[in-house]
Amino acid sequence: MKTQRRTVLKGMLASAAGMASLGLTEKASARTVARTHEAAGVVNHQEIPMFSASTRYGNLVFISGVGCHEGPNTIKHHTEVVMRELKKAIEAAGSSMDKVLRCYAYVDDIANVEGMNKVYDAAWPKGKMPARTCIAVAKGGIPGASLCEVDAICYI
Repeated sequence: MKTQRRTVLKGMLASAAGMASLGLTEKASARTVARTHEAAGVVNHQEIPMFSASTRYGNLVFISGVGCHEGPNTIKHHTEVVMRELKKAIEAAGSSMDKVLRCYAYVDDIANVEGMNKVYDAAWPKGKMPARTCIAVAKGGIPGASLCEVDAICYI
């Protein structure tokens, strides 16, 4: 029991130290939210989704998931569009691809993971691959009939 408690306490201390180094110890009232719908290509206010394209907290930026809603219905094409638009959103928020800490990637079919990975892997600067979780969702689970969607957490 003491060993478990020590492990938990060590983890909490490491997390607190990491948060402090990333500037996350500021007051919640100092939280700023940046809306970058223009960067995501949304020009008609009726097209604005019910969420922010990005949200900033301290020096962290949370980029909402980007899907593909155009062109050929292939995982290669969809991933190319997603990664290109994700890069635009990251840069519009004031960051860059080499400052991405974590991504969540969603695919409509587990069989598409290999094809997505080929394009996804090439989109990152050499040696700057972020942590990632890949999730295969139920058919039709990605809005807009996109075959994949990727979001990101980066820093400024």
